[in-house]
Amino acid sequence: MRRIVSALLAALLCISFPASSPVLAETQAAENASDGVARDISMQCLFNDIPGERSTLTDGTYAVYFESSVVQKLSTLRIVPPEGETVGAVYIQWMYFPPVADIQIENENGEWVTVAQGCGKYFAEYIPVPDIRQEFRIVDHDDNSQKIYIREMKVFTPGAAPDGIQLWQEPGDKVDLMLMVGHPDDEVLWFGGLLPYYGGELQKNVLVVCAAMNWSLRRLELLDCLWACGIRTHPIHSRLEDQYEVTRKEILSIWGEARVKKMYTEYIRKYKPDVLVLHDVKGEYGHPIHQAVSYLGRECAKLAADPSVYPEQVEAYGVWDIPKIYIHLYEENQIVLDWNQPLKRFGGKTSLEVAQEAYTWHISQSEKSYAVLDHGKYDNSVFGLYRTLVGPDVEKNDFFEHIPPAE
Repeated sequence: MRRIVSALLAALLCISFPASSPVLAETQAAENASDGVARDISMQCLFNDIPGERSTLTDGTYAVYFESSVVQKLSTLRIVPPEGETVGAVYIQWMYFPPVADIQIENENGEWVTVAQGCGKYFAEYIPVPDIRQEFRIVDHDDNSQKIYIREMKVFTPGAAPDGIQLWQEPGDKVDLMLMVGHPDDEVLWFGGLLPYYGGELQKNVLVVCAAMNWSLRRLELLDCLWACGIRTHPIHSRLEDQYEVTRKEILSIWGEARVKKMYTEYIRKYKPDVLVLHDVKGEYGHPIHQAVSYLGRECAKLAADPSVYPEQVEAYGVWDIPKIYIHLYEENQIVLDWNQPLKRFGGKTSLEVAQEAYTWHISQSEKSYAVLDHGKYDNSVFGLYRTLVGPDVEKNDFFEHIPPAE
């Protein structure tokens, strides 16, 4: 079964992969095979015995999605690989919060057995499988009667994952920098070259915490943008409601201020950032969610350092006093970061150029008038040092001034 949004929305949200001629495709496939890189055989697979399902799952757009049907209390996606081909991995871009996916094949006794399993943590998930040359299926590990919702899917032969396939990582016990944002696209609009420079070029462990993402395709657009910036740590989704026509106080009431303070305090204690970067106190152009997230960052930084607050968290993670906190456009102790230096890891492009290109992955926002700019009223290169445990900035050109390099 598939659901298709209106033609207008589909046109707006269409995310197409570069087209190539059959000759070029064959040449690329041959090069991949010789390099040990997996080949995409999705277009030759049959999904649920319905040719039309292939276009739903493999059309390169987030505007359509696959929804499995429940048959005899089983909800599944069945895939038949092309004759003579071997499946080595599947790549799934989930519509909703990802289930733990079981990849199953039928054994000689007619029993379906699990041969691989997803982690259930990433919205874009690459799942290697032992060589499969027969029909296989995907079911929800926890409840195989639950429907499966997928925006996009690819099936690969054995080999290394091709370029462009997102291989996400966990944050680990310690991150270098935590960026708290309100929505997908805020991470580059208001923070400019931060992600390409610190995460992509300097290879620091940068964790993005995003508050409100009610629309599933915007979660995938965020992943596409982060990946283009060189970020490899999967973001945190706080699953908070999106609102605009309210005040900061009202949105915190809707979210439950006590609940979200506990949540954001746990983020800080669990991941222990050396640097925390926040929205403008006024919410840039006045967005109440930007204001709320900036407020939460400031308040929860204090709570995270207090051993009397949320003792169960203290037992699990300890307390954490963030060494440095920066706020976009904060007027005190200002620094201006140069997003126009060429980056080696991006072929000489500047961090601003990379951020501007990455922003184009937010296709659902393409009709809005926002732009990634390091000048003007909302200059994304201007920050103020709100709080420091390591002394004031002297050079005033680096979030990590006075922070010792990680071992």
